[in-house]
Formats: sequence, C-alpha cells, structure tokens
Amino acid sequence: MYPNHIQITKLNQLFCCCRYVWKQSLAIL
Repeated sequence: MYPNHIQITKLNQLFCCCRYVWKQSLAIL
C-alpha cells in the first residue's frame, strides 16, 4: 500500500461525508 493511496482514500471518504451532509442540509431546506 502506498501512503499516497491511503491519503487519497481518506480524502475520498471526507468528500463523501461532506456530500452526504450537504444533501441532508438541502433536504432540510
């Protein structure tokens, strides 16, 4: 496993989390 790959995976998880929260806030609005 390359450290760069792990870093990309963490960024991807963070992006998915932010997108999920964004969708939830849109649903509330």
